[in-house]
Amino acid sequence: MLNRAKLADTKMGKASHIGFILLILVAFAFPINSARADVGPTSFSGKVNGKSNSGKIDGKKKQQENQQIEKVEAKEKPAPAKKQAKVDKSTAVKKKVKAAEAEESAEPKPWFDLGTIEEQLVRDTFQIHPRFRGEYTLDDNVLLESADEKMDSIFREIPGVAITIPFLDHHVKADYQAAFEQFIKFPRENTVDQHFKSEVALNFTDMYVRGGQSISHTSSRSGTTFTERVPRFESNTESLLGYKFNRFTVEGGYDHFYRSYDNTPMKGLNYSARKFHDRLLMDLTPSGKTKIFVEHALTSYNYWKDASRDGTGNEFLAGITGSFFPKTTLYSKFGFEHIEYEHNKDPNNFVAEVGALYKPLAKTTIDLGWVSDVQQATYATTTAYKEDKLFVRLRQGLTEKLSAESNFAYTRQKYDELATPVPGLPKSVRSDNLLTTDVKLLYRFNKWVSGDIQYQLNRRDSNTSVFDFTNNLMTVGLTSEI
Repeated sequence: MLNRAKLADTKMGKASHIGFILLILVAFAFPINSARADVGPTSFSGKVNGKSNSGKIDGKKKQQENQQIEKVEAKEKPAPAKKQAKVDKSTAVKKKVKAAEAEESAEPKPWFDLGTIEEQLVRDTFQIHPRFRGEYTLDDNVLLESADEKMDSIFREIPGVAITIPFLDHHVKADYQAAFEQFIKFPRENTVDQHFKSEVALNFTDMYVRGGQSISHTSSRSGTTFTERVPRFESNTESLLGYKFNRFTVEGGYDHFYRSYDNTPMKGLNYSARKFHDRLLMDLTPSGKTKIFVEHALTSYNYWKDASRDGTGNEFLAGITGSFFPKTTLYSKFGFEHIEYEHNKDPNNFVAEVGALYKPLAKTTIDLGWVSDVQQATYATTTAYKEDKLFVRLRQGLTEKLSAESNFAYTRQKYDELATPVPGLPKSVRSDNLLTTDVKLLYRFNKWVSGDIQYQLNRRDSNTSVFDFTNNLMTVGLTSEI
């Protein structure tokens, strides 16, 4: 019995030791799970005997959630500079490859797509802008006659192109335009005019250089000097050098102009003019927007086949320019010009130029001015005429695409010498009054295409009635420019 009791005690002792060890393991396991589940309380609804696994599954879920949070936090941390640079570079390469693949897979744009053309023609260092204008004009006095007026329809095609090459603060520009005129009833009046202009501008810290050349071959009627078709070639070259120091600017330049007539009867009026000019300007405001200036010009006129028309002109002027009032820019200069001819009268003439640009509203612009100067004459034996011109221009935007423009100009021309206007009439001092006015509506269809309709009235009243005329024109045009 004693041995049996000892054996039972021994078994119970072993069982108690095993139970104690299990109790300790359970006690440690519970706080460990609670510590891992720091985002919330642990659900532990399983039975003690372990038949239910819900407590174990919830613990695994919490562990996976914690690992996911750690991954997100690791992603949010900034990568080292070298590693980030490598990532950016590889990303940029991938983007370029994708863009190239997309470009290859994209369908080609048609040749007439204006957006594509513009992308090809405009660059940072090179720009080319082709243009074309078509016109139809109904003219009630195509020959500008004082009597027996003739009406005709005129079609014009005017292609052109402008090129700009900028480099640093400098640029080079060139522009070419041709105009083809076709008359329905008077095909002998058909003509082709050509015009070319170029410009160079060099800008340095305190110095600038300008140069320009314009060439034209035309037979257009101006309604002033030319009322008939007079084919002629004209060339004008301009150059200017300027230097800035403190509030002062000094400019000096040389211009050369010459005109050559195609017809033999007019070749005696071929001439050239060489002009040396200089100007001194002073800024009146720190911004440099308002300046006063004095200028001088020495011009020599040389007629190749008629020395009696040769002369030398001296011109002295002083003026002011700038923004004196809000929304208004003013320009004015006054002086006199003395022209000394070889054999004719030496006139002293008052010369002036006054202009104002006023913009009262965002879509409204008013431009007006007055010019008084001396022009070379092609009338009979006269050498020059005095011209005074007053003009006004109004531009008004009506809608986003529709705008209106109106022009008015009055010109008075007075010849200083007696001359015979036409054979059989007595000598007289010619005096003309010219009026030009027009109104135009312009509609812009898109960025490249616009259309317009215009009415224009030209009238000349002369003290010699054979030079009178009245001219009414109605024009419809379509312009495209890229």
